[in-house]
Amino acid sequence: MNKKKEIFKAIKKGEDSCAIIHQNYLKDKDNYNPEFDIVRECFKGFNYDANRAQRIIDSIKKTLENFYPFLDQAKESPQGGFTFESTDIIRELDLLLLNPYYSDFEFMDDITSTLMKLKDESNGSQIIKILNDEIDSSLKDCEVILIDGQPAMSVLTRFANSQTFISRDLGVRFNSILGSIGLDNGKFRISQYTQQFTKSRRLPSKSSHSYLLKCGIGIKIINRNWKINSSFYEQFKDSNSYWNNFCAATTSIRIPDVFNDFNPGETFDNSLSTGNLIHDANFARFYLSNDIGIAVLSTFVVGNNDPTILMNNLMTGFENDAKITDFSKLTIKTATDKNLTNSIFYSSQYKSFSTSEDGGNEVFTNSSSFIGNNVYNRGYTKSRYTNQFSYVKNSILFQEVFNSRDNVNNKLPWTAKDMIILTNGICGSACAMISQHLSELNGVLTVAIGGYENAPLSFSSFPGGQSFNNLQLLSSLHQIGLISDERSPKPFEVDAFFNFPIFEIYSFKNNLQVLEFSYRTADRRLFYDEKSIRDPITSPPK
Repeated sequence: MNKKKEIFKAIKKGEDSCAIIHQNYLKDKDNYNPEFDIVRECFKGFNYDANRAQRIIDSIKKTLENFYPFLDQAKESPQGGFTFESTDIIRELDLLLLNPYYSDFEFMDDITSTLMKLKDESNGSQIIKILNDEIDSSLKDCEVILIDGQPAMSVLTRFANSQTFISRDLGVRFNSILGSIGLDNGKFRISQYTQQFTKSRRLPSKSSHSYLLKCGIGIKIINRNWKINSSFYEQFKDSNSYWNNFCAATTSIRIPDVFNDFNPGETFDNSLSTGNLIHDANFARFYLSNDIGIAVLSTFVVGNNDPTILMNNLMTGFENDAKITDFSKLTIKTATDKNLTNSIFYSSQYKSFSTSEDGGNEVFTNSSSFIGNNVYNRGYTKSRYTNQFSYVKNSILFQEVFNSRDNVNNKLPWTAKDMIILTNGICGSACAMISQHLSELNGVLTVAIGGYENAPLSFSSFPGGQSFNNLQLLSSLHQIGLISDERSPKPFEVDAFFNFPIFEIYSFKNNLQVLEFSYRTADRRLFYDEKSIRDPITSPPK
């Protein structure tokens, strides 16, 4: 009973907002969307615990201080062209504990904002139009003049600065808040990595937005309330069960995808020109447009699939493209996907530090014994690194796949000068490594779509070597017997997690250049119009 008093606010009978949500859901399960204010009150019904907050902050700090490779570099001023605020993230986390929080929700929401810190300002003069409206289809292609009484571009730019984290390039973040079509699970639909202004993973600050639109020669004013969806209404009945099922710490690994947590929306396959489809590999499609081959790569996530099947399917697509008569050019359209595996484009030129001959397999007991006395200049910061680790992942497996194919000795017809990489900049992690590799070492032309008209645009984002999360880290520390070490982060006392990179990638030609903080813009620029945004295969952007 005492524990409940600590966690829950004094809730009178009939005023438990979480219980009201569940009760209203039972009245109309198929069409229920809770009111914004009720959801907010449900979230704010859990007391802020200063001691628990201190322990959560301590755990995050230990994780970042010991395992986040860019802790020092994040404090440096951004390279020209990037738009983000240099941040002493440890200091920012400490400052959170000085705030007089009323609820646990407010505290956790501020942690989220701090970890995705991106703040600056930029202006643009482009026209914003409606791609699709589920309520009124007649609004398609109407121009958005004002949002909540303010110029649309100013509102969207401020949002891209403060509420998105997908890139250090503001133009790429701007792309992420607007809608664009991508290949997802074998279907073309609005990409899960875009439309972040109208699809929020966090509770918005207000219940609705008003829009002033120009439709032809007419003016319309519309209001759109946030529609709150959930598949978990059956899993709680009141605040107590909500806390136990969704907030309390758990030993089970339950990691939500911060992008792919919405049910797939409307598909656009019927509106695409599919007559030139040559090969459909589900995760990739291969097209022919005049004498240009187009490889649309949506993802290389192996998941539970056999990686050899995935590789063979991909290679068949390129080989089928190569068989087409007069097929002289190749366009690689990279996906808006942050979870690629670079093993698909494995290269023997993979750059890494030389490894130690006597590294052995002994468990290390502290970071100093693992790292040794190796010193390296990371950008403008001196750092120590280990030479007792070598990363090869699936390279041997994929090399066997290549060698097993009947036409392994047949070279594909294209060279670097016949290829371009086409991306909207939301090409991260291994996708960024692939595109950076092809651009820097092979001289493949890069073309970026969208962004701000008056500014260059990056063709890739966050080229980190590998992403980790705190649950994986805790599991690893447990396996090697270091979970009880005073320097190890402790499990959160709430059901929460966060991701962070643990590897860093350098330029091949300049080994002082950390790609994570390098502003690399595309060689050419294109912009969407009303046709190309809906049929990107046969109606190329302008």
